[in-house]
Amino acid sequence: MFFSIIVLWRISIYIIYLPESKSEKHIKYRFYMKLLSLHNAVFPILIFYRYMLFRIFKIEVNNVKKFLYTSFLNEDIRPGYKNKIHSQAKSFVDLGFDSKLFIVKNDCLCLYSFDKNKKEIIEREYQFWKKRSKKERNIQDEFILFKQYIEIIYEIINEYSIKIIYIRRIVPITLKLLKLLNYLKKKGIYIIYEYPTFPWKSEMKIIKYKNLKNFVFYLIDSLLYKFLINKVDLITYIGTCENSCKKFVKIVNAVDVENYPIQKKPFRGLKEINLIGVAYVSFVHGYDKIIYGLKTYYESSPTVNVFFHIVGNINENLRLKELVENLGLEKYVLFYGHLEGKDLDEIYVKADIAVNGLRIKELNNKLKGCITLKTGEYLARGLPQISDLPYELPDGKIDKPEFLYLIEEEKEYVDIEKVVKFYDSLTSTAENIRNYTRLKLSWKETFKPVIERYQITVGNE
Repeated sequence: MFFSIIVLWRISIYIIYLPESKSEKHIKYRFYMKLLSLHNAVFPILIFYRYMLFRIFKIEVNNVKKFLYTSFLNEDIRPGYKNKIHSQAKSFVDLGFDSKLFIVKNDCLCLYSFDKNKKEIIEREYQFWKKRSKKERNIQDEFILFKQYIEIIYEIINEYSIKIIYIRRIVPITLKLLKLLNYLKKKGIYIIYEYPTFPWKSEMKIIKYKNLKNFVFYLIDSLLYKFLINKVDLITYIGTCENSCKKFVKIVNAVDVENYPIQKKPFRGLKEINLIGVAYVSFVHGYDKIIYGLKTYYESSPTVNVFFHIVGNINENLRLKELVENLGLEKYVLFYGHLEGKDLDEIYVKADIAVNGLRIKELNNKLKGCITLKTGEYLARGLPQISDLPYELPDGKIDKPEFLYLIEEEKEYVDIEKVVKFYDSLTSTAENIRNYTRLKLSWKETFKPVIERYQITVGNE
């Protein structure tokens, strides 16, 4: 803008200087000379002023810290994790960072950036060095891919002058990962490492004996864990931690409400109630408690029909389909397998109550409250919930709102009759539940303590 003004001014001076006739030249000569002298004096000042404005603007841009969120998860396989990771990365835009996300996809590695409105932009796609030998995940393919993944992180760090990096837990910890952390440390980059489940050993102990690979991963992480902790600046974790080290900052799962449509259904006057559980179903979800509860419920000849819709792949060891057949509940318990997008939304439209994890406390009895990934999604959709724990909010408070039904943990099954009464007594609307989520479970609020710790450590440069 300033440059344009200067150019136009200079052109206008020379247009004015050109006389209309020879007779006018002598009359106006002195006036033109004074005007031209003034122009020549002011012109360098304006150029200098423009230069200083540019310098100030450049300094202001440089003060926006370059942030990189990275995860070795394949976002195309687990849409629930994709929503979480993208929402986490976007939230740092609200916190004043120039945020980027580097992650794995089915056929490439992808670098995203986010504009001021948090709109996702695919900045670059990196084709795999080598095509996968199998569709299923296997150690050989993952080893080659991880090598490429680490090499590209080095490139991104240098090309974009990253100042802070957020790494979602990588299993197992490897020497290449530790080498990367050493490099980041030497460059003065602030390193945040997330444990999405903590204590991490509790989760791995459940699966370590299922196959040799899991057992080896458990041993490697046990051996290298302390090395990793010493190399990072901050550990964020979801769960409980008795470590008094200042490196540890507790966070909770949050949600970007705008990612999900609201379920607009009345809570009263229904002749049937539809429960929904969406997950990669494992022991922690405790869906068998609902199934056994339905068996007991239908033995009493109820007036309200209750159905349970299970969406997602199921751990074969649970044998839930076999259990439903043995109990004769095929009419009331419906399995859909993995769904996403519009297909998933169509099932959600039927739902009245969402079923959260019902064995979370059994796996970690020190937890006083919990927000799972699905908790946020269910709440964003405006659904009341069944769970075995109240909510733990970003500020550390434990909350049990009216729209949360807590099961009695000592029972082997959920009392469905009580669930029906709970639903019938609800006064909260779907809009109330969604607004609660927007106010209390945003990623921006969740990460504020993390950024405060970062600012204390490195200062506001």
